[in-house]
Amino acid sequence: MAVVSEISFSNYKCLDTVTISPLSKINILTGRNNIGKSAVLQMINALPCNDSLDESKIALQTERKPSEEKPKLVITTTIEETDLIDTLKKMKPRLVTDGTVNESYAQVWEDIKNSGIYKRVNWIFEGRPKLNEMKAEISWIDEKKKSAIRSGKTTIRVPKLIGVGYYLENPAQRELSKVLADPQFGGEEDIALPVDHGYPFLYAHWKSLSDFLSLPRFHLAAQRKAQSSGSGAVTLQLTEDGNNLAQRLEYLHKSHPYMFRQINDFINHMDSDIGILGTPYVGNSGKTFEIAWDSKDARIALTHCGTGIEQLVMLATVLFAEQRKGMILLEEPENHLHPGAQDKLMYAIGENLKDNACAFITTHSPFIMQARPETTIVCLRKGEQKRTIGSSVEGNELVNSLRELGVRGSHFQFADIAVIVEGVTGVGVVEEWISKWPALNDYKGKVDISVLHINPPDAANPNFKVESLFKVNKNIIFFIDRDEDENDPTKTPEHTAIEKKCEEHKPPIPCITLKEVRSLECLFPAHAIRAALAEKARGWTYKGDAKDSKTPCEDFEEHLKVNKRGRYWNKNWNTSVAGEMTEEDIRGKPDAGRLMDTITNLAQEIVNAGE
Repeated sequence: MAVVSEISFSNYKCLDTVTISPLSKINILTGRNNIGKSAVLQMINALPCNDSLDESKIALQTERKPSEEKPKLVITTTIEETDLIDTLKKMKPRLVTDGTVNESYAQVWEDIKNSGIYKRVNWIFEGRPKLNEMKAEISWIDEKKKSAIRSGKTTIRVPKLIGVGYYLENPAQRELSKVLADPQFGGEEDIALPVDHGYPFLYAHWKSLSDFLSLPRFHLAAQRKAQSSGSGAVTLQLTEDGNNLAQRLEYLHKSHPYMFRQINDFINHMDSDIGILGTPYVGNSGKTFEIAWDSKDARIALTHCGTGIEQLVMLATVLFAEQRKGMILLEEPENHLHPGAQDKLMYAIGENLKDNACAFITTHSPFIMQARPETTIVCLRKGEQKRTIGSSVEGNELVNSLRELGVRGSHFQFADIAVIVEGVTGVGVVEEWISKWPALNDYKGKVDISVLHINPPDAANPNFKVESLFKVNKNIIFFIDRDEDENDPTKTPEHTAIEKKCEEHKPPIPCITLKEVRSLECLFPAHAIRAALAEKARGWTYKGDAKDSKTPCEDFEEHLKVNKRGRYWNKNWNTSVAGEMTEEDIRGKPDAGRLMDTITNLAQEIVNAGE
């Protein structure tokens, strides 16, 4: 079978190109306000609702300044290698026997695996105000040679596949790539929709697309839906917009008490003080339904609670009462939830979401956007001309890398620039330098710079992959020492490994390694040490200026030993000493100056891209 592996969004509102890859059970979208997170959910909601490609019930919102190009959403379907073998076994028994490719067909198999039609199909939906113009794109040989598939409401036109069948019967004749590219096998044919089993590979792609489009989409926006009017008719399912939430819960309360209790338990798990859920009739007509909480002291209508609580009730109803597989579109569920409850919420969604269902969640909360298994994190940020771009990383991949660093994924996502320095005490030093660097004054309030720390052996570990961080934040700078041994001028293997990872990444990631001195403390000038450590520096005068002399830090250590005020430099002093440095001090140290210039240049690029 094929699966939906990727979705991309473009040309709608502020969106340039935002990609969710891979598509996971839980997909978290994060970014600043007005960056386009809700626009992504709106585009998902505007897709056709079934495999007959009927128009969506929901149109895209009117844009104030629509782009010249139509809004476009691309769904990518992919076939796994194990499924390729199963399909080929049914098509050509001679090619595969007992799940193993026959030796004489080894080259055939390689050609098939490497030809795009058996791997990926991009299904493109365009249009304004509805995404009702559909076509598809197949990579025949590789990503550079693509064939567009035109589609109508009842048929889909594709290149003829006769050459593939011919080749499988005559494996010694020619390479599969030549068959697919050979004009004599050209031409097109119209295939009726939905695609049937007569076209095994295309059918697999089509089936995964149609299953995805047929999923109900529960858009759980924070709106008042806890009270509604209507008849007392049986309400068998929640509508996708949740407008019949009150009637649905009234029905569950009376007819399915077990489900109703699950919903109540879920809410109580999030907030133990909420009370017991009730669904009384209100009004003289008996036709108005209202959700309320029965606490010890009073009955509180849900409409008098925060919209975040109402959102939780809708979510719980979908998870426990709606037996269909579906998509959950959830906007900022952290509203009115303390951090512990937010973490519980994400765990509950992952545990209770049905197979093949998926959730798309927008958030500003670092507790919700933590890297978890079966999760893809999408970071939206401004690109050129203030258009939004978005890159994504799989939770498991990010978990492995961040575990080595010991930091949260949100630290990278919230930051416009992430400066990663060696050691905890190095963080305060760089933060002090940033505060004293005049060239960055123009970018305060416009660019968020976060300074994080690493332990070099952890970053050199094979499990740590800089590409995982780069997917979340493309503005990363590493700042590391040269070595830890004053008698050995060479870099340690750990520092060399970090440099190599940054250099080999495409594009390269800035990695500033100390060249003039061996460690960060050796950059501190004597006057900053005396000002920050006045009591311990009493009687100390630094006289060394020659290249072969000790640095102020090293000379100060000798002073501490001689005067019995300590044996070594205490790294906890670093931030205080850095706070006494001036711009001239920082600029006078080439290693520090290179770091600050790199940060400034990145900040300027970010601001210029948004103008």
